[in-house]
Amino acid sequence: MQKILALLMCIVMLVSVAACAGTDKAAGETLKTSGDDNGETNSGELKPDLPDKNFNGAAFTFINRGADYGGWNCVDCFAESENGEPINDAVYRRNMIIEDRYNIKITEFKGSTGMERTLYNSIIAGEKIYDAAMVRGTDAAFLAENNVLIDLHTINYINLGNPWWDQNANKDFSIGGRLFFTACDIGISDKDGSWVMVFNKRVREDNQLENPYDIVNAGKWTVTKVHEMGKTVSRDLDGDGKMTKEDMWGITAEPYDTYALLFAGSERIYKNNTEGYPELVVYSERSVKVIDNYMQMVKDTDNYLIISSSDTPFIPGRALFMSTTLLAIRNAYRNIDDDFGILPVPKFDEIQENYGHIVSIGTSGATITVPITAPNLEMTGIILEDLAYESSKTVIPAYMDICFNNKYLRDKESVDMLKLCMDSRVYDFSILYTAWGPWFTYFYNLTAASNVNLASEYEKNAEATRVSIEQTVDLYKQLNK
Repeated sequence: MQKILALLMCIVMLVSVAACAGTDKAAGETLKTSGDDNGETNSGELKPDLPDKNFNGAAFTFINRGADYGGWNCVDCFAESENGEPINDAVYRRNMIIEDRYNIKITEFKGSTGMERTLYNSIIAGEKIYDAAMVRGTDAAFLAENNVLIDLHTINYINLGNPWWDQNANKDFSIGGRLFFTACDIGISDKDGSWVMVFNKRVREDNQLENPYDIVNAGKWTVTKVHEMGKTVSRDLDGDGKMTKEDMWGITAEPYDTYALLFAGSERIYKNNTEGYPELVVYSERSVKVIDNYMQMVKDTDNYLIISSSDTPFIPGRALFMSTTLLAIRNAYRNIDDDFGILPVPKFDEIQENYGHIVSIGTSGATITVPITAPNLEMTGIILEDLAYESSKTVIPAYMDICFNNKYLRDKESVDMLKLCMDSRVYDFSILYTAWGPWFTYFYNLTAASNVNLASEYEKNAEATRVSIEQTVDLYKQLNK
């Protein structure tokens, strides 16, 4: 009897499913191709809520950084053809999808150094040439203050809450609820600007040290632990009685590291208040402890070496750790003989809940912006939203999985660590609005010889910083009016 009942129930369910399938097929003929009203398809996949549009072969033109920008040259908006490089080919395929979908032609103008002035002059002249721009963070701040960019919140069809828009960037770059530039999946330069740590597996094994992946997973990856492991490795290889780049090092880092360590300790220089306006928050009882703790490592010149990424002893295998950008890993480290892996920059202590990875987006990584002279804002909104979405399925997987997992990094754990780093990225106005105060240069220039006195620095500059912030806030309140 139970078997008969079960069989009858199965028959009823199959009939119901068949009936529903017929209904869904009929209804699907009137649905938007990009998803239903809440942006989800019947399969549950999140897609942008966009209309079917034919723009009759219109050009969609980016203005981007050209070859003069060196390693930060824009490679994520346009590709002439496929050439076998994962990122280039992903960009090409993504653009072909968008071009075919909306009957447009994606083009770009590559600017020389100072391209923000080229864009500014074009806008002031009233030229309706550029639909969007990928510009460095400092340049985006300059353009926003000069009232030539559109608040991204006001552009129809751009849904900044979708996951292909960087939610941390949206929050950290917002002033009073206005957002004139941000990061999204269209670009990879902001990913390249992410600060991380790498370690040499052979050096770790030769010194019989714990597996850093296990330490991270246990929640015990702190600056004290890194310093302790570094001390085990450092030694004078040539016997000249002093530590130089020719010796074996426990910890190496680019100069940017002393700035990045503040954020690794979950501290900030500026942070938006409850009204959405930035405030100076760099000085507190905890921030003093964080800086003092990290500086104990920095001042240990027998175990911690500040050096450029291209000159580091990490490349020939004479360092356990190196702190640098993902761009350096993609470029300078691609041919390292030793196996290496990615790690998060260490926390201040085990109590700290989240990691913090600052993004070098001032004069390095780029943000997406829209000029007030964009020829067709409806097209701009639709294309940018769909480009960001398609990038999340093409360009970002190429960057994260193909490029790193198969070409640069050599283990699955590194991909997991990289995801952890990317999920905990932060952005700070200190690198964009240097007129607010000397805070970026103060932390960037900390060295072993520095007499670190944050209280004195704060007392000397806090009031001037507050005045500068107020001036910028007042300016923002008048933008686009």
